[in-house]
Amino acid sequence: MKVLLSQLVVKKEDVPDEWLGADEFTESIKARGVQEPIQVVRLPDPPKAKRGKDYKPRYLLIHGRHRWWSAKCTRQREIDVEVVKLDPNNRRQHLEFALVSNEVLTEVDPVTRGRRYQQLLDEGVTVEELADLTKKSISFIYQHLDML
Repeated sequence: MKVLLSQLVVKKEDVPDEWLGADEFTESIKARGVQEPIQVVRLPDPPKAKRGKDYKPRYLLIHGRHRWWSAKCTRQREIDVEVVKLDPNNRRQHLEFALVSNEVLTEVDPVTRGRRYQQLLDEGVTVEELADLTKKSISFIYQHLDML
């Protein structure tokens, strides 16, 4: 489904830093639009008293921050989303979902992978759990953490 970019909530720590290929990626989004939906979690609605007649539901970005950022930079109004069923308040669950999605679907640069690993460690995941979650070796995890 399509939602307005203004309906998306993005945590400060999920706003992408500069990344290799950002300009080319953004140009591609400008020319073709976002080709794959981003993954979001629907946030709880506020009480009826706080909802106006123009109220639109809000969604928390879980996976697809580069696509979101590039859509925003190219001044697109809407973006395709896939709503995933995760607890909107469980940051660890969100990070695990994004990490596994990246590991399976894309070739992630080593520094970005290391940052994702560190975020999960900060949420209480152990290196052993990370290795099991990603189906990577413990040394692979440490190599990427060392790049930070």
